[in-house]
Amino acid sequence: MQIFLIFSLIIAALATIFAVQNAAPITVNFLVWEFEGSLALILLIALIAGAMISFFASLPALIKSRLVVKSLNKKLTKSEMEIKRGAAQPQDETEKPQEQSTADSGSTQ
Repeated sequence: MQIFLIFSLIIAALATIFAVQNAAPITVNFLVWEFEGSLALILLIALIAGAMISFFASLPALIKSRLVVKSLNKKLTKSEMEIKRGAAQPQDETEKPQEQSTADSGSTQ
């Protein structure tokens, strides 16, 4: 996560240096629209649009992973409660483990 932040800051610094060095007004044509503005403004708009597109593209995966984590946490809590209930109940003394019952039957013969 920190490497992503460092990488983003480096890109932002490079974009700022580029925009300051190229402050001339430019014209951008997109389909039937025509925009005129400084290169810094056009670059900033393009960077923001790219960030928004990448955020919205990754949003479904983020939502899905959060739902999976929530579901697994519920299962974990349920399992922990079952384990606590099982540990709290004493075993019935009439039940003998399988190994002891076979050893007892072999010694009486």
